Amino acid sequence: MGATGRTEERRARQPQNGCLQYRRSPQPLQNGVMHMNGTIRHWSSLTMISLSTVIALSACSPKTATNNNAADPGEQTKVPQAAINEPVELTFYYMYADWSTEKFMGLVGKHIQKQYPNVRFNFIQTGTGTTIEDTVAAKQNLDVIIASQGQLQKLADLGLLSDISDLVTTYKYDLNRIEPSPLETMRRIANGSIVGLPYKINALALYYNKDIFDKFGVPYLKDGMTWDEIYEKARLLTRTDAGVSYTGISFGSYGNLLTLNQYGHELVDPKTRKPTFEDNFWKPYVDSFTRFYQLGSGPNPDLLNGPKVKEAFTKNKTSAMWFATIGDFPRINEWDFNWDVAAYPTFKELPDVGPPPAPTYMLVSANSKHRSEAFLAVASMLSDETQTELVKQGDATSLKNKQVRDQFGTAYPYLKDKNVKALLPGKMAGPISWNKETIAVQSVFSKAFADVAQGTKDVNTALREAQEAGQKAIDALK
Repeated sequence: MGATGRTEERRARQPQNGCLQYRRSPQPLQNGVMHMNGTIRHWSSLTMISLSTVIALSACSPKTATNNNAADPGEQTKVPQAAINEPVELTFYYMYADWSTEKFMGLVGKHIQKQYPNVRFNFIQTGTGTTIEDTVAAKQNLDVIIASQGQLQKLADLGLLSDISDLVTTYKYDLNRIEPSPLETMRRIANGSIVGLPYKINALALYYNKDIFDKFGVPYLKDGMTWDEIYEKARLLTRTDAGVSYTGISFGSYGNLLTLNQYGHELVDPKTRKPTFEDNFWKPYVDSFTRFYQLGSGPNPDLLNGPKVKEAFTKNKTSAMWFATIGDFPRINEWDFNWDVAAYPTFKELPDVGPPPAPTYMLVSANSKHRSEAFLAVASMLSDETQTELVKQGDATSLKNKQVRDQFGTAYPYLKDKNVKALLPGKMAGPISWNKETIAVQSVFSKAFADVAQGTKDVNTALREAQEAGQKAIDALK
């Protein structure tokens, strides 16, 4: 998609740095980690960051993330070697609610302290009284925010994104070490700026049950298969045997097929701010996936239920293939059947193009009082050494370095004979724009897809109604 080439076209005035002067005294906890407490105070809104303008792509022009100045992916590179000589406390804010302080230290804190032992942490995660909006209202200074791509727009609207290009330059950080696609996602929200680094990614993945393939004499999956070839496998494997109904294929989240499409096709035209659901791309695309839901005796509502789909594959062992994510592979040897992984399927007109990544970012907050230290801490999380440790534990890296990528899952001996390297996309598709308009129409489009998959509406009606409902949702943002 020529990501780096288009970035200049999207550059606009940089966001204002909304630094705050209030700082509460946190209460210390064990392991050098602290939590926020105290009274919530109201304050006026920070300057909102305007949305960047992106280029609409036609249905037959897929986006792939490229970088013409990329370093050798196999070359061992190092992050900025700058000391943090004085003790400093960095406040990390986590946009979810499933980490304990101990988990934060195990996944993040210990790695930073290995390089910078003078750093201590104040860890906050979302919860009652500690939502990101609460921290803004309380004038709580944050240093690093851990967030997904879908949360960047909210942070932009709250004025918490800040351009760190000066720090990238000062510490000579080589952005070419990182896959372009997750950087491009960030730039689209932040007026072309670098506001943080993607310290890990997730992506769509294909798992399959070899026992079911063996039962019905169907050859195993191979890397490099197309969606049409997968459909033929699913057709052969969708059957009833000895009173047991087997599903050839199931999708953990059908919404991901739309937002993480391999063409990088936008849900909303960035120039006109209108949904794209009635353009020439979506009808054949939706048809190509809803056909999977109509195999066998007809539409099955359970195939649209994520938890039931997962249970059918992992526990009931009645689903031959399961489309989920990298993060769904078992960290313990809990699947008591012969399973494996195949590379994510491709379209014949897009050979070798995998899904776009779903990155998790570490962002230097606009109201940080320790910008340099925060950046160095984040950069240390993307060192080859730290990324290798995370990758061994099953976190997918955003680095290009093949030596790091090849360590995926090696901490788990039972994965030795599995094709787990296929979980990591080779050539990542370019991302869509995760702006407020896209977020507004996402659920509308997912419903339209579900209606077609269940056979309650024809594709033309579903897309027309989605176009109308999506436009109303966008208009409501004004």
